[in-house]
Formats: sequence, C-alpha cells, structure tokens
Amino acid sequence: MNFEEEYLCDWITKSYKMQNIGLLNGKMGVCLFYFKAGKTLKNKKYTQYAETLLDEIYESLSIDSPTNFSQGLSGIGWAIEYLVQEEYVEGNADEILYEIDNAVLKEITKPEALELGLDFGLVGYLLYLIQRLKNEKKTKDTLISCLKEELFIWVINKISECYQKHLPFIANDFRADLFRDFPVLIYALMKAHELNIYNSKIERIIIEFVPYLERNWPSLNINKLYLVCILKYMSTRFSVPRLDKLTNVLLYSIDFDHIFEEIEEKAYGIRNGLSGLKYVLFCFLKLLSHEDIYRDIIFNLYLNIPEIQTSCIDNIELNLSYCDKIGLSEGFFGMKLIELLLFR
Repeated sequence: MNFEEEYLCDWITKSYKMQNIGLLNGKMGVCLFYFKAGKTLKNKKYTQYAETLLDEIYESLSIDSPTNFSQGLSGIGWAIEYLVQEEYVEGNADEILYEIDNAVLKEITKPEALELGLDFGLVGYLLYLIQRLKNEKKTKDTLISCLKEELFIWVINKISECYQKHLPFIANDFRADLFRDFPVLIYALMKAHELNIYNSKIERIIIEFVPYLERNWPSLNINKLYLVCILKYMSTRFSVPRLDKLTNVLLYSIDFDHIFEEIEEKAYGIRNGLSGLKYVLFCFLKLLSHEDIYRDIIFNLYLNIPEIQTSCIDNIELNLSYCDKIGLSEGFFGMKLIELLLFR
C-alpha cells in the first residue's frame, strides 16, 4: 500500500471545497478517514486536520439539519459515537449527541411512513442506534439508556411493518450496489441481533424473508455475491435451514468470470465500485473455512481485482459540483479508507 504523504495532504486542500457535511459523501466521512489515517500511519498532521474538520462540522450543525444517515444528523452522530468509542476523541457521547438523539426520536415517531433504506430511511436510523447502544457499559444515565433501547425497539417494529413492500424488488438490478436496501437491511439486523435486546422479533423478521428470497434473486452476479456474503454472516448468528440451503444454491448460481464486467468503468468507490467489491471479498474469505470449496474461487477473485489507479481520479477536474462526490460512498476517501482497513 502506498500512502504518499504529499498526495494525501493535497487532498486535504481539495476536501475544503466540499459543501455536504454528511457521512457518506461529505466532510464527516473525510473527517473519519483522516482520524483513521492519522492513527494507522502515525501522522499527527492528518489527526490535526481531522480535528479541524470535526470543529467545522459541529459549527454547521443545527436542529434544522436533516436527520438521515447519508447527509444528516444520524450519520454524523454515528461517526461521532464511533470516534468516542475508539478513543480518537474524548468526551461523553450521551452529552454530545443529546440533541441528535432527540431529533432522531422526533423523526422516527412521526405518523408518516418512512423509507426503508440506508441513505434516508429506517436502516440508517437503526445503524445509528446500534452504535449508540454498543457503548451501554459506559452509560451512567439510566434514563438515556432506556430511551435508546425504546428507540431501537421502535425502529425494529417500524421495519417489521414496512419491509415486505420492498422485498419484491430484490431482483431489480440497476447496477452493482453494496448499499442495496435488502442486503444492508440484513446486515443491520444482524448487528442489532448482537445487542441481545429484541432478538425474538429480529429472528421472526429474518424467517419471514425466506419465501421472498426463494422466489426473487438479484440478477447481477455481483449483487448475488453481496447478498450471499451477508447471508453467510447471518449464519454465524443463527441458522435457518431453508435459508442455508438457499444461500448455497445462490452461491452456485454466480458466474464468477463476469463479476468485473458488471462494475461500471471508472467506478472505484465503496458503494458500487472496485473498493466495495474488494472489501466484500476480504470479509467473505474470513467467513469461509479453509475446507470450503468456494474459498479458492473467492481468493483468486480477490487477488485479480483490477488495480485501482488513483491517478485516474487525480486527473478529474475537482470543481465544486464534483467535490460532493469524493467522499466515502463512491469517491476517493472511500477508496483510501478501504486500503487503510485492509492494511491494518
């Protein structure tokens, strides 16, 4: 891995132009990257820049900011909670995130129906609450603790009410997408299951997925791969025999020779590009035993991922409209974050 200091310092200047302060495509994602880069590469300049960005983000927040995960408060709150838990920054997360908790409470308890997905819907709010609840051992305020659990249960129930209308669209592939509603929903539910708070309900939801999955598969091989990886992860928590059988059939149906062809040209990001595929394959390998017949196939696919040329992105003119597309989800900083994670 080649993290040239001059190269990343140059991108500090470019990221100042970003208008979006959110997690997936904005300054919060860049902030998260530079905190991790500073710690992993032992570079104080990156850490100082991350701290500057975090101050800017704090100053830009207001109670009128959107609450969604992609651009708004819940995604920013998720990242702040992560930074506190991992000791990148000091502070009491319950005090820092008090207003964000209230904003999320108001949003998810509205009578109007909410979207399901990660970017603007219930899955994003669920991931925020999971991150908040992971730190419960350090929470002294029992009222705040109860509020977070009640919100968590509320979101699970909301998901239970609305997910079925999304399931028939599992097979509607428009492009490779790591954040597709259904795989990311299963991932979020499995992370929720690890909290051991509302597992009976979560398991009932998962079991209800089976008939839909048996009738509807993604058509793109890469989206099948994403889904299978999530289902394999699910099997580490509990086993549903019909779903285990379906997972094997789905894996058998993948044409691994055409995976790379299904990624758009110059798509390097996490959401729909080579970086996302690389990380999924890395995680998949950790889930497979050494005796698994698919291990060599997945390993060879991982080794043969086309080289990501950062120079291709470097040559793109970084005007203001483009700068909202260099973040974690589909841009440069997502690519570099994956490299950091694999390097570590």
